[in-house]
Amino acid sequence: MKFNNHIALFSSAILLSACASTTDVSRASDDNALRFEAHMNFLASDLLEGRQPGQPGHEIASSYIATQFEMYGVQPASDGSYYQQVQLETMSYVMDDREFTISTVNGDMAITLEENAMLYPSSRYPQADVEADLVFAGFGISAPSLGYDDFSDIDVEGKIIVVFTGKPNWFPSAEGSHFRSMRGQEWAKRGVAGVIVMQTPEAEERYSFERAAKHGYRDSMFWRDPDGRVLGYDSSVQATASINIDASRELLAAAGFDYDELLATLDSGQPVSGGVLNARAKMRASSTFETITSPNVVGIIEGSDPELKNEFILLTAHSDHVGRHENDSDDQIYNGAMDNASGVTTLIEVARLFHESGERPRRSILLAAVTAEEKGLLGSAYLANNPVVPSEQIVANVNLDMPVLTFNATELVAFGAEHSSIKPYVEPAASDAGFTLIDDPVPHMNLFVRSDHYSFVKRGIPAVFLTMNPTTTATEEGEIGMSEFLQEHYHQPTDDLNLPIDYQVAARFVQANYDITKALANADERVEWNEDSFFGTLRD
Repeated sequence: MKFNNHIALFSSAILLSACASTTDVSRASDDNALRFEAHMNFLASDLLEGRQPGQPGHEIASSYIATQFEMYGVQPASDGSYYQQVQLETMSYVMDDREFTISTVNGDMAITLEENAMLYPSSRYPQADVEADLVFAGFGISAPSLGYDDFSDIDVEGKIIVVFTGKPNWFPSAEGSHFRSMRGQEWAKRGVAGVIVMQTPEAEERYSFERAAKHGYRDSMFWRDPDGRVLGYDSSVQATASINIDASRELLAAAGFDYDELLATLDSGQPVSGGVLNARAKMRASSTFETITSPNVVGIIEGSDPELKNEFILLTAHSDHVGRHENDSDDQIYNGAMDNASGVTTLIEVARLFHESGERPRRSILLAAVTAEEKGLLGSAYLANNPVVPSEQIVANVNLDMPVLTFNATELVAFGAEHSSIKPYVEPAASDAGFTLIDDPVPHMNLFVRSDHYSFVKRGIPAVFLTMNPTTTATEEGEIGMSEFLQEHYHQPTDDLNLPIDYQVAARFVQANYDITKALANADERVEWNEDSFFGTLRD
């Protein structure tokens, strides 16, 4: 009976989105809000069980998205199919086969996994087993363009490095976020054998060690290229551990460092002489692997200009969420209503507006609902490395991830807009939809490198990622501000259809993204990186 109810949801969503069509894209917002709600009622329903890649719920969601693409005249983009299948490997941790010890000049530290430490084997090593000296390496970052290198005076080959989580506070937001995200590659390049990451007060406030330990051992995923390399790079790192603030203080104190003074010095930009900590660690962990496939759903709206139609504006939204997991509540389904059924619905609705306008844009539009974002931007990374159209013909990327629609949003942040000629197209579109565009108010959250657009930025494609102001709190009864959402509902079972979703705001958000995409597609000049943008130098 429950299944039949959800099939009814599927049917009603499709029928509702098909009916009452019009050639006027500025039709009453009530109609657009109703369509948005219909899609959400299906994509965030319990039937899809949290849209875990490789599971039936995500397959059903992908079929639904492809059906919507076909309904709105979007053509298949992957060799005559809407599906670009991504081969993924799921890694499960063997929880009863782990060992993590740290020995200092003061004796063995009291390490208790899940209490003051967590231990993860690398995706390259089903049986990780490393024992080595510890070397302090700051934040573990090398950023030549910022004149910063934690590895300038130390030898870390074959060693276990000890680093703080995060990055120096003085780093520019976007550029600093890039170097932080790339530090795994830096460790691999230098032959690091293992990593111990120390928690900081700032990180603890954002996402406590206790909460991370409770939820940190869910299955992880990755994809390999034909040569067996993980995401395009080899890794010498066998295992990574995280330790809480108390354990971090004890480890540094044994080596003669004061935790607070050391962190303050690093944050200020002053150099800290790294080196051996007169300590040693053993890290042993095991994992098992299972190969699965999961689709990116990709389609094309062909442009009208004989020449410009060979250029593409790419729209992305991730279709997956984190599935279902045992927890302390009766609700074990992580529906992902805001993350990212709302973004996928926006993608579908933008496609509808192009269809109902009756006018094809000059450039072509490439739409992609990508898989496994929650596992590390895997679907978008796969698409970026295995493009369905030549990468050099992708002019720009507009990413749709986690628009939080639980309050009457008036402010948007356009991550990445300041780095390219995209920004002049974003500001009027946001304004026309009733939003004020503001600068990034939370640079420490590294949001520019935490969503799918970043896979394409690393390939040299300018991108923009719009979302509501992350610092907004509820101002009216019944609302949930984005700040509260991030604290209480992000990656929780409560990110579901019981949230106070404002579908009028949703309709305005769709309109803003449609207007941005249309303006980029019809522009005389293609988008270019600004001359002073660091990201214009990247070619992964």
